[in-house]
Amino acid sequence: LAAVMVITQSAGSMTSILQSSSSLRLLRTLRTLRMLRIGRLLQAVPEFLVMTRAMLTAFRTVCIALCFLIALDYIFAVALTQMARGTSLASFYFPSVPGSMHTLLLAGAFPDTEDIMRDAMSQHLIYWSAMLLYFLLTTITIMNMMIGVLVEVVKGAQAVEQEALDTKGLRDTLLAVFDTSNPAGISVSRETFCTLLEDDRILHALRSCSIDIMGLFELMDFIFMDDQRLDLAGFVDVLLQLRSSNTATVKDLVDLRKFMVHELMLVRAMMTNASV
Repeated sequence: LAAVMVITQSAGSMTSILQSSSSLRLLRTLRTLRMLRIGRLLQAVPEFLVMTRAMLTAFRTVCIALCFLIALDYIFAVALTQMARGTSLASFYFPSVPGSMHTLLLAGAFPDTEDIMRDAMSQHLIYWSAMLLYFLLTTITIMNMMIGVLVEVVKGAQAVEQEALDTKGLRDTLLAVFDTSNPAGISVSRETFCTLLEDDRILHALRSCSIDIMGLFELMDFIFMDDQRLDLAGFVDVLLQLRSSNTATVKDLVDLRKFMVHELMLVRAMMTNASV
């Protein structure tokens, strides 16, 4: 009877232990499910989705680069293992080809995390693999993406600032040539434009903005179509559109179409008058 009671008590304690362990697993599972909130965060902030898709797009290229890195690591590991044999370096840094590859990988790709990576490797390969994956995603991928984003932002800000400086410089030069401080009273016609191109200050301002001066002469009929007159803001905008650094846009194609239609209408009118 006593043996039966002992067995019953032990079975009850085992059942309680199993129940508590299952409860702990359930709590850990629920705690893991809280990570699903990250999906909501990704939907709320579109930039996260953009970076995630960029990482997925560059996955193949990154894998190729890693394969190339591993190949170089293997080649130099074999060479350094043979060269360091019999020296003090072989005992710690280059004991074998895998050990040499590990040393070169840490020193070349993760120089600031060498100590923690070696400690993780001494415990278990799983810890080392998890930390390696983390450093690949953060130190190499995301940080380099951040550098690329910052470079693009700086380039955009520089382009905007340069545009403002070119506009202000050209506008101030035109005001100085017209000898007035009131831009509303300036009106540029074809004849005025030809006169402006004879001024050295205007030519210097155009060259500083990388504006093709010979192209201005060729496009004079298009700029002053139907003998129209341009105010100062419109004239400066037209000049800046003719910079050699500009790329073709849809607006340029539309303007070209308008110009060709206008010229065809003139040719048709001339042919009609000639036939009459």
